[in-house]
Amino acid sequence: MAGRAATDGEAIAVSMAPLEAMDDPVLNDAVGAGDEPTRTADMVKHGGGQRLYAFQNGYGASVIRSSISYGAKENKWELAVIAATRGVIDVGDSSTWSLCYDTPITNDVIGWLSGADVDALLAKIEALQAAS
Repeated sequence: MAGRAATDGEAIAVSMAPLEAMDDPVLNDAVGAGDEPTRTADMVKHGGGQRLYAFQNGYGASVIRSSISYGAKENKWELAVIAATRGVIDVGDSSTWSLCYDTPITNDVIGWLSGADVDALLAKIEALQAAS
């Protein structure tokens, strides 16, 4: 799935950590069968993982759990809203998105989230008006 942009009505999620590091049924349900997990160097050194989500409105999310994320010691997730820097977010190309701190969702990252909390926030991000 990496390297693809979202198509109409589709959210794309990509795992960048071993599934056992992303052990949450809600988050794992968002990744289609057959996705091959990989690890990124920056998250490996912090002992965790990241999953990126991209929506058709030009927004998405970076969801992490690592030794430096808020809530990791409590087995919780941290979420940051991301926005396309050009066109649509391509989860396989980090130059197509950046962290976004000016949405009604939050003006910062949100930590200490359960899988259900992340799922609810993802729905809110997907419902945002298109990024400009």
